[in-house]
Amino acid sequence: MKHFYLIILLITTALGISSCSDHDYTNAIPSNSTALIEVGAADFIGEQSPFGSLFMPFVDQEAKRLKGIDLTRDIYIFASGNGDLGMCAPLSNSDELNDFIIRLENLGVMKNHTEFEGKDFYTCKEQWVVGYDDNTLLVMGPVTGADAEARLMRRMAKLMNQGDEQSIKNSMLWKHLEERTSPIRMVAQASALPEQVAATVMLGAPKGTDADDVLLEADMTYDNGTLTLSGGTCSYNPNIKQSLKQSQEIYRPITVDWQCIMGDTTIIGVFMNVSGEELMPHLQKNRALGTMLMGTEAFDRIRSNNGDIAILLTPKMDGKTEDLFNTRVLNLPPGKKAGKERLVVAINVEAMAKPLSQATMPFLGKIKRIIYNMKEE
Repeated sequence: MKHFYLIILLITTALGISSCSDHDYTNAIPSNSTALIEVGAADFIGEQSPFGSLFMPFVDQEAKRLKGIDLTRDIYIFASGNGDLGMCAPLSNSDELNDFIIRLENLGVMKNHTEFEGKDFYTCKEQWVVGYDDNTLLVMGPVTGADAEARLMRRMAKLMNQGDEQSIKNSMLWKHLEERTSPIRMVAQASALPEQVAATVMLGAPKGTDADDVLLEADMTYDNGTLTLSGGTCSYNPNIKQSLKQSQEIYRPITVDWQCIMGDTTIIGVFMNVSGEELMPHLQKNRALGTMLMGTEAFDRIRSNNGDIAILLTPKMDGKTEDLFNTRVLNLPPGKKAGKERLVVAINVEAMAKPLSQATMPFLGKIKRIIYNMKEE
């Protein structure tokens, strides 16, 4: 009988050790995430990384490395279905990270230390909740107020306790992300994108298609303030996927230098080279884009178009909140540019409304422009 109890004790101990050591940090990513970016650690913290500012509080400037962070594995940025932004990173030495965060607490960078379910939590910059255990560093927000911070902390603790069966790894979003091979890659549901961008990337989807059913898959590069997304649209639904693929055939190589057309106050610019007669049926199926263009001369300009065209959104200055943008459609004369760009959506981050910029600034870092370029297959 003593041997029986000893065997049970050994099995229980072994299972306990196994469950701790095999806990995958990616299990903490919310399974309902609508957008997911995977970044190699070296690309994340390098001088040319757009995301470097996210980890500035954790960087040892002398050693040029992240305190306690495992740089041999990838780092993830996500948008959850609840509207939170977040970052998930693996730890190589939780004690080293803890010591460093205590130093940051003494400097006033980290505040409101709380221990909950064996994890440590802090607030950073009064908007972000930072949590960590032996395996994982998780940052989520933005939130305002002690009650909201406490609720988010409890949710983060639950996420960090998740097993494989509840994790993001069982989602189609994760499967599509893992199929990409670039150092910085992204998969996002169209519903996670700004409405105007979502409407554009959904051109060609069947009428009534839900934005959750369309994916934007892209490889990402960064240079001198510009984050470029090169990819295309896809779907879990075979019918939607086929419609999206067929619609891409209407786009011809853009012949103009579209960057000269983007003004400083332009928030979003959409550029393409199309026949209006071919584009109109897709516009008529796209309720969001049709609503955006309604009340302007846009439809006539698009219908008569046969070449390069630009759709420009600038902020309204009259204070009306129900309609935030002015929309202009420009029929452009043929240019001499010989490139492969066929559909470009450019977002001017610096022209974004201040509240939005302030809330997302930690995740935007040094990014001044975001450009989606439909990749030629």
